[in-house]
Amino acid sequence: MNVFGIDVSKHQGKIDWPQVAASGVRFAILRAGYGNTAAQADPYFAANYAGAKAAGLKVGAYWYSYASGPDDAASEAAACLQVLAGRELDLPLFFDQEYEPAILAQTTAGRTACVQRFCAAVQAAGYRPGLYASKNWLETKLDMAALAGLPVWVAMYAAACTYAGPYVLWQTGSSGRVPGISGPVDTNLCPDEALLFGSEKEDVMSDMLKVGPVSGGDRKTMAALADSLGLPHEDAGNYLIIGPASAGDRKAVAAKAAALAVGCVEYVPEPEPEPTPEPTPTPEPTPPPDSGKDDTAACTEQLARIEAKLDKLLGLLGLVNPALLEG
Repeated sequence: MNVFGIDVSKHQGKIDWPQVAASGVRFAILRAGYGNTAAQADPYFAANYAGAKAAGLKVGAYWYSYASGPDDAASEAAACLQVLAGRELDLPLFFDQEYEPAILAQTTAGRTACVQRFCAAVQAAGYRPGLYASKNWLETKLDMAALAGLPVWVAMYAAACTYAGPYVLWQTGSSGRVPGISGPVDTNLCPDEALLFGSEKEDVMSDMLKVGPVSGGDRKTMAALADSLGLPHEDAGNYLIIGPASAGDRKAVAAKAAALAVGCVEYVPEPEPEPTPEPTPTPEPTPPPDSGKDDTAACTEQLARIEAKLDKLLGLLGLVNPALLEG
């Protein structure tokens, strides 16, 4: 069953969230901001977050990108994390990539790398990342095979969504009308509730982070941050392994890494291989005792002894004439 929701920004102005919830809206995706500085936060984000949560709606967020390359996308992630300020999201945090000149000027690989860099940074900070784009953009401007598994929010203003790839959310239009909002609003359908709501938080999240590749200066900066948070850390080639760390400390580390434009992803140590058990030797069969005689001779000798005993017994019983047994 389709689940109905909306996405909003400053363009919707002040929203009466109890009315929105009463109208049947189940979730809201809020614009957190855009660009690469926290000064570009959406001015209504904090109020929308508080109002939507208080009204009982599931809440997600998106960040509008202008990134001209992966390092710029990392800066955008740092700004986004600063604006979120640790707020918990029920739904993914979507990277919004559209037809901006600096983005169009890149190659498919470059645009894809921007998505990967932003999403890795926010995931390391404890958020579930996602991607927002139009159907045409997904089909012609990105390497979606390289982004497999990333929740997709596809924009297609039509009677049906014909995007062939997997998606968790479909933006159906921009002129919807919802009680509690004075003007038009973007409308969305989730085709499967479990896709959007069923994985609000990862079942298993590593409490360690892998930062890098890092230069000598960035390594010192990240190590100093870890020390200030009381987190263990160790060098691993061109990388720095930090943790175990709490969710809050992971967010702080990820935000700093994004500000330095270095990678930061979850780190799961390789399990130590179990020792191979020694094979149990097969016992040698025990040979029968050696009598030291030929088998036929031994058998004849044994029969002779039995016969002599039997003759003696018969004589004692008077069944045979003892004289016949002599000689």
